[in-house]
Amino acid sequence: MQKESERPMNWVALYGHFDTSEDSVTFVGGEVPSSIAAGVQEPTLMPLFGLAICDRTLSDGWVSADVTFSGVDDQSGCELILAYDVNSRSEISAGIRATRWTMFEIRGFTPGTVPPCRLTWLRSGSSSMKTR
Repeated sequence: MQKESERPMNWVALYGHFDTSEDSVTFVGGEVPSSIAAGVQEPTLMPLFGLAICDRTLSDGWVSADVTFSGVDDQSGCELILAYDVNSRSEISAGIRATRWTMFEIRGFTPGTVPPCRLTWLRSGSSSMKTR
């Protein structure tokens, strides 16, 4: 019987556009018009985001990724989903966030909880912070 680590991963995009091959998954990205910002009369361009999951169960070991940005600004970021519950759509993620005050974040997200969604920062840091 073939070990799970030896078989190819099957990816599905929950949202966003991804190019997949046997050994990689690439988020295509782009921009969409949005007028979410308060007081904005005309739509502004916001970066697209995406979520792709695979059919592997992560129970121990290491997770790594090579991340390349075509350009970098205060909206550039990449997170890896370490745990995803398909029933509640809850997730735990770690990665490079699109914020100016941290270099990395580890956080949990549960949609549909009170208040309307629950985002919990589990850990964040930068080069000027001491880690515990």
